[in-house]
Amino acid sequence: MIDNHIAALLAYAGRLDSRVRRSLADPQQSARTIADWTAALADVPATLPDTGWDASQAVRRYYEQRGADRSAQFRPVEPHGVLAA
Repeated sequence: MIDNHIAALLAYAGRLDSRVRRSLADPQQSARTIADWTAALADVPATLPDTGWDASQAVRRYYEQRGADRSAQFRPVEPHGVLAA
């Protein structure tokens, strides 16, 4: 993904999680976060229409409670959450 994709993905995550929204409120921190996520997810596409892959859906699934998995309660989504999807 590129910076613009990451910025959109983090904006979406911020709508789901106020911790992400607060971390992006500072412009310098926001720029660092976007750069870090872009480096971590450089080889991950934002979407793959042929397979139905969509990074925003991976973020949404992270925040959906599944069984005993309540990890989203304790920490906001990170790049490894998207990679795991």
